[in-house]
Amino acid sequence: MNLRRLFSLAQARRLFSQAILVAGVLLLSAGVQTFAAFSEPSVAPPGADAYAPLTTGPNAEAKEGGLLLNTGGADNGLIVLGNVGIGTNAPTQMLDVAGYVKGTGLCIADDCRTAWDSVSVSGASSQTIYDTPGTYTLTVPAGLTAMKVELLGGGGGAGGASYGDSGDYFGGGGGGAGTIVRGILNDLTPGSAYTLTVGSKGKGGASVYNVYPQNYASATSGGATKISSDTTDLLSAIGGVAGKNSTGLSAGAGGSIGGQSGFGSKGGKGGDSGWGTGGAPGAGTKGSNGASATGNGAGGGGGSGIPYEWSPSAGGAGSPGRAVIEFFDPNGPVPRDEFNALIVKLNEQGIKTE
Repeated sequence: MNLRRLFSLAQARRLFSQAILVAGVLLLSAGVQTFAAFSEPSVAPPGADAYAPLTTGPNAEAKEGGLLLNTGGADNGLIVLGNVGIGTNAPTQMLDVAGYVKGTGLCIADDCRTAWDSVSVSGASSQTIYDTPGTYTLTVPAGLTAMKVELLGGGGGAGGASYGDSGDYFGGGGGGAGTIVRGILNDLTPGSAYTLTVGSKGKGGASVYNVYPQNYASATSGGATKISSDTTDLLSAIGGVAGKNSTGLSAGAGGSIGGQSGFGSKGGKGGDSGWGTGGAPGAGTKGSNGASATGNGAGGGGGSGIPYEWSPSAGGAGSPGRAVIEFFDPNGPVPRDEFNALIVKLNEQGIKTE
């Protein structure tokens, strides 16, 4: 191969390399021009399948779909400077939730717990409710020297209906509701014991078949609910007064508080208490006695006369008394107080308290 041929081949290779270089530069230039010529979509997102990105700007931004954070497992998944609202777009606290919060624990300052004891006020024991008739021993806890007491006497029983020799029927009187007593016992000695008696419910009177009601059992009044020290009663709420049996000549009178008197052959309704509903009078059908009271401290319903088969009805029983006890430190925070709301409610119902 001569020198001229070798020179021609080298020159051809050089020209080919230069051509490739020029082509690459042209393509790169075209790409830069393409990016430089990019323009935003002609319609606002999400039109044309283009969604607005979340930015770092100061304005609030909405996202239609869910938001999944920290898929990489960083130490802090989300840090928010300011109030956070869940279920509300106007939070007023660092965390403002419109609804229930579910979790396995809660920390208040350094006090972290998965469960709390019964709710109580600092410096006071939790309230204890006694609503079953009987006798209980109350021991003053250590560090507490006062006892807040709310007592309700048992409800009175209602009188029974009667059938007289004249052929007339008369209804029995409704039983009365128990009285309410509230108060505070101070200067107690921790470890000392007091006796609580929860009043029993009054019994309903038997139906009377003639003008001699003394031959048939009368209704009984409700038992007193009281706090005692040794043999001395410190606070006592008397029970509701029993309704009277009808006499065979007239309807029976209602017992205090709130028991309605019988009227004609119809018995009287029992008195309501703050925690119980008085019994309804008998319906005036065979076998339909006055209803017993429900809840606590309410009076029974009076029996009603039945105009056939010599079947006047018996009175209903009252409901048992109730007590709410709470020990506290009179020099510490004031314990919870439900009494005022209760008294307002009772006064609205026309029930007197002592």
